[in-house]
Parts: sequence; structure tokens; C-alpha cells
Amino acid sequence: MDGIAPIGMGPDGVTLWRNPSDLMNNFYINISAIAFTNIQNELIGSVNSAEIKRLKRYEKEIENRKDIWKGNTIGVFEAKAD
Repeated sequence: MDGIAPIGMGPDGVTLWRNPSDLMNNFYINISAIAFTNIQNELIGSVNSAEIKRLKRYEKEIENRKDIWKGNTIGVFEAKAD
């Protein structure tokens, strides 16, 4: 059967599976969009200030917890080996 196969519907109206031709069409549309536009540069440049603040808070939290993690892990393996 050529072309797009009909999608089966479940009793609740939700599709039972994703049509493979639809999936491949989306894949080729993505590849074409990346190849012939500058969407990647626009996406990279669209990092907003909230995202930068979130990343800084995350890095600060990791730095604050390093000492706690170190204290919880140093000597644990030595105690179990004895």
C-alpha cells in the first residue's frame, strides 16, 4: 500500500500507533529546516536571562553541596572494608 496509511483509533479516540510515513516526513522537514535556514543560530541566541540565572543558581548549589557530599562519602568504604 503506497502513501499514508490510515491511523487506527482506540476506543477512547486516541491513536493506537504513529504512522511511520508521518514520522519520516517530520524527520525530513526537520533536516530541511536545519539545512536551509539559520534556525540553529536563532535557538542558540535565544537563551534568556532567566535561564542564565537558573544555571548560576544550580552551579552555586552544586558548589555548596560538594563539602556535604565529601563528608558523607569519605571513610564510608574504609569502614565497610574493616
